[in-house]
Amino acid sequence: GGLSASNQRRISDFIQANLGEDLSITQLANAVGLCPDHFSRCFAVSFGLLPHRYVQQRRIEAALKMLAVSSRSIAEIAVGLGFYSHTHFTRVFHRQTGMTPKQVRLGKR
Repeated sequence: GGLSASNQRRISDFIQANLGEDLSITQLANAVGLCPDHFSRCFAVSFGLLPHRYVQQRRIEAALKMLAVSSRSIAEIAVGLGFYSHTHFTRVFHRQTGMTPKQVRLGKR
């Protein structure tokens, strides 16, 4: 089943380095030299999540750090991390953390 340990590291590093980009399944699969369908299955076995959900989690983790230390606006953080709108970012952020980005920012200051 899953991705080899080296491909797991490679794809994890690739995602982290490209959080602000449009990370399609095809791009992710190409990063480890697999076809998209096979990649998706192997990724899910290895990481326990579909690639899209994994990318969203990494983006939210990065956002939590940025909200704590950056003076950039929430909208700038959202776009910088590859979300297509502030609203989409807020919805995903709330679903994963139980808080809005604004609540996190206010709580950190």
